[in-house]
Amino acid sequence: MGGAASKERFERAATTGALTVDEKGMRSWSRLTKALTSLPTLRSMAVSGTRIADPIPHPFVMLPLWKSLVYLDLSNNRLPCACALSCAIRLSKDVAGHFNDITKANARAQAAASATPLPLETLNLSGNALHLLPPLLSTRFPRLRRFVCTNNAQPLAVPHSLACCLGPSASLEIIDLKSNKLQSFTVAEDTVRSPFPALRELLLDHNRLSGTLTLGFKSSEAFPILPSLRRLSVEEQCGRQPLDAVDQTIFVHCPGLNSLSLRGNPSKEQILATLGKSVVYRAWQERQAEIINKKIGAGGSAELMR
Repeated sequence: MGGAASKERFERAATTGALTVDEKGMRSWSRLTKALTSLPTLRSMAVSGTRIADPIPHPFVMLPLWKSLVYLDLSNNRLPCACALSCAIRLSKDVAGHFNDITKANARAQAAASATPLPLETLNLSGNALHLLPPLLSTRFPRLRRFVCTNNAQPLAVPHSLACCLGPSASLEIIDLKSNKLQSFTVAEDTVRSPFPALRELLLDHNRLSGTLTLGFKSSEAFPILPSLRRLSVEEQCGRQPLDAVDQTIFVHCPGLNSLSLRGNPSKEQILATLGKSVVYRAWQERQAEIINKKIGAGGSAELMR
């Protein structure tokens, strides 16, 4: 890394544990990786707004700093692939048919490394050109709490389901996938129960979801799949067909939901009117009213359904 300012920045990061790299002239992973070897105890790093247009390489994910890194922002670069973050390989764009084999192989490889869990809690991959979410992130980062990947330049693939792609996680609290041209979205397969037990917010605004929103849930199963979910946002979907219904099953599998945001969808009133005729939805409304009344009675506040 050349330049007096850059050198001073790295020297300061060695003391503070926090580094920001936002140089427009930065194009090389190799230069960055070499410089980062001098910061083995870094806790916070932002590499944002550079001109790096290559996939994340294996040497970067093998740096010593991963043993201390808690916050990582790789937003607004030109990254076409971030798969190495979790599985140390680059996947082709035609990955869906091979995804199961890849994830199984890498799950076995990562299991051996899980004896010392890496501490990363926040990861931001927004504003890149990814074609796929990094598979098995939760395997390598079991403490990940906040995952943000918005405004992707390419249509983003979530093969099979979110749980299959990222891997089940006991720690994830916020998943933000706004503006990724998603045409469909499944949280988990029928065989996976409570894949994200701590998840509080799922943000899917400005995608291309259409028809009936189900999140892949099946009405025949009555157990809570996302027991801690409080906020589900599907604002301003812009698919070829409008989002015109919300499956009542969501209110069974997300019993703690108190905010479903449908703003900007032309069929919002129709959706709410149809839900109002559902026994499941009305029962959910009654439970929410009881919760709100108890909170207000105790002098607290409550967020109302939108």
